[in-house]
Amino acid sequence: MKIIEKEELMKIIPHKGKMFLLDRIIDWNVEKGKISSETKIDENFMFYEESVSGVLPYVLFEMSAQTIAALLAIANDENEKNSKMGFLLSVSNMKFSKPVINCGSCVVINATQDSDVGDVYSFVADFLVNGEMFGSGKFTVLASDVKQGH
Repeated sequence: MKIIEKEELMKIIPHKGKMFLLDRIIDWNVEKGKISSETKIDENFMFYEESVSGVLPYVLFEMSAQTIAALLAIANDENEKNSKMGFLLSVSNMKFSKPVINCGSCVVINATQDSDVGDVYSFVADFLVNGEMFGSGKFTVLASDVKQGH
């Protein structure tokens, strides 16, 4: 199993500070367009809500976007290509089995590239909470060249 811990991950995707939501990347396969991330939900998590003792599932769309951004960064590195940054174009078909992700839960995002047209990529993501299927969604991303100094 391949792992990229948070400190290294923060160097390859644009999210910083409290908005950085992932703990680690736990596996990836650039050729197959697959990646998995893992995050522990606790009281220090940016979107933690004391009133529900956890987080609302909408946060999974941002966690998925960061997971997909990591795959693009890893692909750039492995293929020795110019840096591309992913811009989220759409999120659709988000479905959740429960209204809250409880504090203490471990969230795994499994994202798989579904299709691509030029620099526009479609991904399907499954959300697991404590090893059980929690939901899914579809994400469309534009991979755009990043210019030095910008």
